[in-house]
Amino acid sequence: MLRLLPRLLVGALGVLALIGLLRLWTDPAIPAATLGLSPIGGLGLATLRADVAGFSAAWGLRPGRRHPQ
Repeated sequence: MLRLLPRLLVGALGVLALIGLLRLWTDPAIPAATLGLSPIGGLGLATLRADVAGFSAAWGLRPGRRHPQ
């Protein structure tokens, strides 16, 4: 049970990161405004999608470290 709880918490954080990623890809202006970012034109929206959403995707999909049993 003690090993299961941290895995569940890390899994839940990964799912939350993926949900945030989907929000950034579908409409990046609203979540970016909560972070204090404001896109200017199409290039600003492309930058938000590429940089911020890419960081969230990398954080949410990264593999965990395996510890020896």
